[in-house]
Amino acid sequence: MKHIVDIFNPITLRNFILTHEKFIDPEYVFDDSVTLLQVTRDTVIFIEGRRGMPPAFSMCYSFSTVGQLATGEYIIVMSLQTFLRLSEQLETVDKKIIFLHNTTRCGGSLVTNILEHTGCVVGWNEPRVLDNVARQLNHTWNRKTSKRVLQATLKMLAKPFSGIDSSVAKYAIKTCATIATHWRMLHEAAPGASHIFIYRELNATVQSLARISPSVPLCMIPYIAALTGNPNATALFYHWSGLEGLGYADMTSRYDYLLEFCYRTVRNAFVAFREMQNAGLHIPAIKYEDLVSDPESIVAALLKEIGIPAKVLPRALKAMEIDSQAQVPFNQEKMAKLKEQAKASTLDPEILEDMQQEFEEVGVPGPYDWDGTFRLSGTILPK
Repeated sequence: MKHIVDIFNPITLRNFILTHEKFIDPEYVFDDSVTLLQVTRDTVIFIEGRRGMPPAFSMCYSFSTVGQLATGEYIIVMSLQTFLRLSEQLETVDKKIIFLHNTTRCGGSLVTNILEHTGCVVGWNEPRVLDNVARQLNHTWNRKTSKRVLQATLKMLAKPFSGIDSSVAKYAIKTCATIATHWRMLHEAAPGASHIFIYRELNATVQSLARISPSVPLCMIPYIAALTGNPNATALFYHWSGLEGLGYADMTSRYDYLLEFCYRTVRNAFVAFREMQNAGLHIPAIKYEDLVSDPESIVAALLKEIGIPAKVLPRALKAMEIDSQAQVPFNQEKMAKLKEQAKASTLDPEILEDMQQEFEEVGVPGPYDWDGTFRLSGTILPK
């Protein structure tokens, strides 16, 4: 039985009421119906879903962990050491992995869905296991073990699936925006992986993130803080969610807590993108507005970038007809209503001025001067 599960926070065995059924061979977790749910300090948790529908597929569920919990029937537990030994049986997957970095609320789920519709990509949409491993890296384990744990996690996320030809299979992992600053660890663990960055017009991104906050447990505390004006609420939130070291400079917010959190979340993603570029990493960018206005040329260029045959383009474009977040509280219908409700809202000029300066320091237009013509360097251009 699931017990008080919040998919936006680390899942542990305490989130379940379990009864022991049987012991199984550890290699059973290689089965299509079994997927990796969580890696903790010394225990690894897998979940077995209903056969015939691997819950990793984002075209089935908008976020991977949502799919795992919705279709899960059994929990499988093993020690961390067993997990590490087991992962050695899997091949190195660097060149098959595509990391989809993003600013949040920018079409990342849509891109994941587009890639899955090609028929040769398994999509992991913000797997919470990766967030939890990133939080623990070099803190719970030493550096050598940290790298080994992360590599084992990536191997297990990219294990072979019987429905996809292993010779052409790719694994798209859309990362959560709050782990953007951990890109160096991902690159060190999988140096041969591809990287894509997805972004959207700044103010539209921030406003969309702010609108979904009442429906997202991760953002609930700054949302409540915005209503109560409690000056300590945001500091507690940063500590509680493990975000202190992710570039949120002010532990006590000065203005609207929620909007400050939203702007800084987006800013940190841009910081990580600039750092990746400066480090010499090849990281093409996709602008959401270009994707929706000219999907054929943008998707064709994306497929070429990551080595997927052009012949699957028609299948990939079918994803544009589907709500990529249909199973979550911020689906298209809900977001349309929230957008209508937010029309009369205004932004505090003082916070905008400070955010303007912070974005300029990153080399990205701030809330005052971002216009529709701006594109990051390295952006895939529409024809």
